[in-house]
Amino acid sequence: LRADWDQLVRDPLVSPRLAVAWAPVRLSGAKFSAGIGLFHDALNLRTLSQHLDQRSISLFFGRDGRPTAPPLETLFLVDETRLRVPGYRNLSLGLEQSLGRGFHGRITYLNKRGRRGFTFMPLEERGRENRFGLFNARNDHYDALEITARRTFRGQYEWLAGYTRSSARADAVLEYSLEDPIFAEQA
Repeated sequence: LRADWDQLVRDPLVSPRLAVAWAPVRLSGAKFSAGIGLFHDALNLRTLSQHLDQRSISLFFGRDGRPTAPPLETLFLVDETRLRVPGYRNLSLGLEQSLGRGFHGRITYLNKRGRRGFTFMPLEERGRENRFGLFNARNDHYDALEITARRTFRGQYEWLAGYTRSSARADAVLEYSLEDPIFAEQA
């Protein structure tokens, strides 16, 4: 069990974790393992302090070189009292087996689910302001399956082959910032 205190969002962070490994006597050379845990990433101060940074003013020009609209001001708003620390649940399952003739195989599955991740979302326009607010609105999904085979020759030379199939999805992938202005909704 790990416990932390976060001064920025003023939340106690409790991160329980559990892992087990089992090597059954009847299945010589086999080992089963599993683990599950709740994790909290360190907060990104750049994201949390973006509202203290400068504002951006964008001008859009037509082909003739004349402005097509009045200047658009981009600014970021952060209300720290409404934010919660993002959390992740990690689950892993594994099987290792001696395959004979010095070969060892392993198959591992990793499942990671993130909730309440930080992301800036567009707010309603107020005049010619392009406003973004920081919310706990991002959800992440990651799955991976890894298969490996290895063998050690003459006690010192190791050969390893592996294959990983993974998939990552999120519902808020755009990184809004002053340096790289984006004028679109999250996708």
